[in-house]
Amino acid sequence: MKRLLVAVDFSPVTDHALRVAADLSAGLGATLVVLHVADPDPEFMGYEAGPTSVAEGVARTRVREANELHDRVETLRARGIDAEALSRQGPIAETILESGADLDADLIIVGSHGHRGAYHALIGSVTRTVVNRSRIPVVVVREPAKAD
Repeated sequence: MKRLLVAVDFSPVTDHALRVAADLSAGLGATLVVLHVADPDPEFMGYEAGPTSVAEGVARTRVREANELHDRVETLRARGIDAEALSRQGPIAETILESGADLDADLIIVGSHGHRGAYHALIGSVTRTVVNRSRIPVVVVREPAKAD
């Protein structure tokens, strides 16, 4: 069975990455696993626990992300795509790579926001890490150009 893994972060590139992944999945007759990786829970160094408002905010974000993931997968299924949702938590690039291996994926699809320069130097790139470290072929979907 062929499996494609598409990682989504609900940014503007998500819809484009899902369209490309759905087209590939349909063309290959593959199952499409839509992965969202939530950031690790915030740690409050030097404190026993974080403020309740932060914990409540994180919980609301997780519920919103789970609902959005479910909605995206249901939309794909309505189009006839064999799609599954997968939500994991951890370091994003590493979790994408681990998920691809765990699923025995044939292809990983990731979106790229196209950041350059200082942003890359300071923050790094999830996409770059996945491409450089993956043993599974990776398709990078660029964010569509914006009309001026």
